[in-house]
Amino acid sequence: MNKAELVSLLKQHKMTVIFTKKNGEERRMYCTLLQECLPEKEETTSRRYRNPLHISVFDLEKKEWRSFNFDSINMVSYYENGRQLVTNFNYR
Repeated sequence: MNKAELVSLLKQHKMTVIFTKKNGEERRMYCTLLQECLPEKEETTSRRYRNPLHISVFDLEKKEWRSFNFDSINMVSYYENGRQLVTNFNYR
């Protein structure tokens, strides 16, 4: 799975993403990019540098925007048609 495929899935599902934070700690995040789950857009004038490997998502538990590095993902899972689908990234 590449970054574009993951972003596409996040726009269609609520997902659990397990990744390793910069400090080495493992983090489990329940997140999405489903339009109906996102807060109303806020106007921003920020022009920060965006790392092309970062993925910004809405954390459904913290109710805040968060991001993670695509290269730090260990596993993603989500439900589709009543079945849990899991993709492991540990092959890197």
